[in-house]
Amino acid sequence: MQYAVAGWYAISAVYTMTLPFWMGGMMSTIMTQSFQRQEQLNPNVTPPPPEFIQAMTTFMNGVLWVSTLVGVAICALFIVGALKRWRWAFYVVLVLLGLGSITAPLNLINIVDSRAYDAAVGFSLPTGLYVTSLILWIPGAALFVWMLVAAIKRGPWAMTRVS
Repeated sequence: MQYAVAGWYAISAVYTMTLPFWMGGMMSTIMTQSFQRQEQLNPNVTPPPPEFIQAMTTFMNGVLWVSTLVGVAICALFIVGALKRWRWAFYVVLVLLGLGSITAPLNLINIVDSRAYDAAVGFSLPTGLYVTSLILWIPGAALFVWMLVAAIKRGPWAMTRVS
């Protein structure tokens, strides 16, 4: 089980490291759309200069990279926690996998028709993101069930319970 959790978070770390490369352009598009929407909603307000829009886009791309580094660090912490059988890491991973396992219905809805979500957030994400998330949901949900059953029967990391 420890190796499965470590492998899961190794895959998650690799996936997290790829996000800035394929989301950088989308981040620029989202920022531009946001400023255009604000101009449409407030036509009497002077639009920001192009330098400001470029600075905000660059800042958001920087935030994306920092978020990636934090995500990889968290994945590394869980890998170490799994291999060292840290009890607290087991329960944190169990909760995170449990929360992740309830995302399948939302991903299915967004694959079929994402217009409602797009209208709510003001931008659209590529369908491939939802498909990837749904594909990764399957082993994540299976790992959650395995960890939950192991915790109930044998305690954290499926170690024999001390009676």
